[in-house]
Amino acid sequence: MIDFASRKAALLDKWRRTIYEAYAEEGRAHLTGSRSRFSNPIGLAIEEATASAMEYLEAGDQSRLRFDSLREIVKIRTIQGWSPSQVVGFLQDLKIVLLDELKSECGTEELTGYLLRIDRLMLGAFDIYSAERERLSDIRVNESRRRYARILERTTYLAEEATIHSDLPHETAGASGNNGASL
Repeated sequence: MIDFASRKAALLDKWRRTIYEAYAEEGRAHLTGSRSRFSNPIGLAIEEATASAMEYLEAGDQSRLRFDSLREIVKIRTIQGWSPSQVVGFLQDLKIVLLDELKSECGTEELTGYLLRIDRLMLGAFDIYSAERERLSDIRVNESRRRYARILERTTYLAEEATIHSDLPHETAGASGNNGASL
């Protein structure tokens, strides 16, 4: 059995580096910089999600699985238009890191336990992704309905205006013989 706590910081660092590699090179420096919710929400979401996932792996089945920290990173990636595999793929990266770093030190049963917990995280992240896609779809549909309603209101208003103006008597130039000039 390995001492996971002593390896946690190194595993976390390696995992985060693999996550940052998914972003464009010019954005990586920003992601690894400030951890402010306002100036770097993606970097903060990555930091919180990875730390929470590591805590879950370390605690094992005694820990109650919390998806709140995963929710932010999944939400951000979904809004950015990433594919489902890209959105939850950062958890697959954790599997790769664990296999690379712990395979020779871990027994099969222990390693399988870690991998199964990562699978649970991935399934939960995919549930979050699905709910977020549905929410975004609802937003788009509602926005389309609002736009259509505004167009319909404007069209109705213009049609009413046209009807009002068509009911008014029209004077035509020259009809009274004085070309519209008043005496």
